[in-house]
Amino acid sequence: KEAAEKAIRLDPTLCEPYCSLGCYYTCFGWDWELARKNFLKSIELNPNYTQALYWYGSLYLAWGKGDFKQAEKYGKQATKVEPLSSICHGMYASILHTCGKFTQALAAAKRSVELDPYSFVPYFFMGWSYLGLKQYKEAIQTFEHLMQISNRHHFAHNALIIAYCASWKFAKARELLDELQGKNDELLKVN
Repeated sequence: KEAAEKAIRLDPTLCEPYCSLGCYYTCFGWDWELARKNFLKSIELNPNYTQALYWYGSLYLAWGKGDFKQAEKYGKQATKVEPLSSICHGMYASILHTCGKFTQALAAAKRSVELDPYSFVPYFFMGWSYLGLKQYKEAIQTFEHLMQISNRHHFAHNALIIAYCASWKFAKARELLDELQGKNDELLKVN
């Protein structure tokens, strides 16, 4: 927050610090009006700054406000501005998933993976979209792959546990939960 505010004092024409403040006020400050104003200021200064488009669409509109129609509009705009950006398509998938459009989210996530087969975001929302479509085998396969490429990141770990539970494979879910708890215990010992 301080760095973004300082950047604005140094050059108020930069779009990036306004976007960062929009993210800050959405995710940490929970000041919806300041979040909206900062995101829109960023987009006003640079309508082609895709990070502002997809963060405003996902973080603020979809996840914060539940304005799914507008969220989808901004997410789609980001993919039009940068059609070869994996993160734009991956974040669009996150918006579509949040809107309950699982088939469309899956298509956006697959497009993102085509552009970058090692990106975390598209696999994460691909797996969640498979879960939304009740395609549990595909969800499990996707989250298992994500565990491999992310060095067993805890988001992937948690998602895989949920996928196993959704498919009534509780023993495997418990095994993964115990592993995750063991990691947590180890971290607590170190710190």
